[in-house]
Order: sequence, then C-alpha cells, then structure tokens
Amino acid sequence: MRPQEFMATRAIGMAALVLVMAGATARADDGKTSINREVKSDGSSSVNVSSTPGWLDGASYGVDMSLAAQPSTTVQPAKPLPWTQPDSSSAAAWAKVNVPTNTDVVPWGQTTVEMRVDPTQNQGKVGTTFSRDMKVTDHMTASVNDSYSMVRNSDNASVVETGKSLSLKLDDFGTTFSVGATNTVGDKAWLPSASAEQKLIGPLSVTTSVADTGSEINKSITAGFKSKW
Repeated sequence: MRPQEFMATRAIGMAALVLVMAGATARADDGKTSINREVKSDGSSSVNVSSTPGWLDGASYGVDMSLAAQPSTTVQPAKPLPWTQPDSSSAAAWAKVNVPTNTDVVPWGQTTVEMRVDPTQNQGKVGTTFSRDMKVTDHMTASVNDSYSMVRNSDNASVVETGKSLSLKLDDFGTTFSVGATNTVGDKAWLPSASAEQKLIGPLSVTTSVADTGSEINKSITAGFKSKW
C-alpha cells in the first residue's frame, strides 16, 4: 500500500471513530464518562478517558494519553540542553464493542472487537480479544485472554499479531499476577512477559514487570497512584 493509500485508510478509520463518538455524544444523557489518571514516580503520567453510550450495550470509546515528565529547566554539564529534549508524550483514540457469549457453547465468556488509531506513531490497529473470567476460589479470580490483531504502519507494512495471557487476582491482598506471550505471524519465537501489581494504601500501587522484546529483556518497577473522576 502506498503512503497516500495508508493515509486514506487511516482517515476512514478516524472518520468511523468520530461517527461513533458523535452518536454517543448525541445521547450523552444516557451514558457516562470516566477519567483515570496514574502518576508515576518519575514524574510521567497517563490519562485514560472513556465513555459508554447508553444506546449501545457493551460499547465504549475514549482516548489514552501518555504524558512525559516535565523536563528540567536547569542547564547541566555534559547533558543535552533542556530545550533540545524531544517530547515523548503520545495519545491514541479507540473504540470497542463487547459481545457476551454463551459459555455453554464456546469456552469464552466475552468477545471484544476494537479499533485503535495512534497518530503519533502513524499506526492503526483492528483486533479481536476473546476473554473469560473464572472464580478459582471465593477469594481468587483468574482471567484468560486470547487476542488477534492486524497493525498497519506508515511504512506500508501490515503485521498480524497474536497474544495470550493469564492473570490471577488475589482479592484479599490486592495482588494481581500476570503472565503472557505475544507473537508476530511469520516469527517462530514467542515473546514472554510477566508482571505483578500490588495495591498499597488507597490509590497507591507498585508494579514490577519483565518482558522479552526479542533483542533484550526489559525490567521495570513503577510506583504511582490511580484516581478516577
């Protein structure tokens, strides 16, 4: 696909997303909007805005924003000038529909169809996720996810990705363990990842994660708080 065709495809996707949002806005009195913000210890933050229209069960749309930490205004020796640092903030718009399924017929409890547009990365994504929540004990819940998506980038490449994950939530302790793996069609190797999130006091939480990117192992420990309006 030529760059012009990619831009046209992305424009169509954006138009469809705008139509969904417009329809929901027209019936805003029937739906609800929530804003979640997470502030991390390094000064960066993420803001997630989501709305659920009352006229379409299981549908939602919103914007995910990642805000970089405020750069230092002090000139320091052997370091780049503050005003030359690139802004790593980003934002992506999305819309999805959840379709309940009969667990007596299929093994999944819910099917989610999602479209996502990320202008900062010149990327568009359409995917489907099959998921199911299972009560292991009265105080433990397991979640299984199986996802398939097609990602199109501005370099004309279309990539099909698959992902599988399992989460175990300990309700009494506020702890969630997750393991998963992703694969790009055509690659033989699966890239594994694991994480553990521990809720502390109120909105405070700490997350530890390890992920294989194919070229290196990323390890991180992040702390922050989540708030909802």
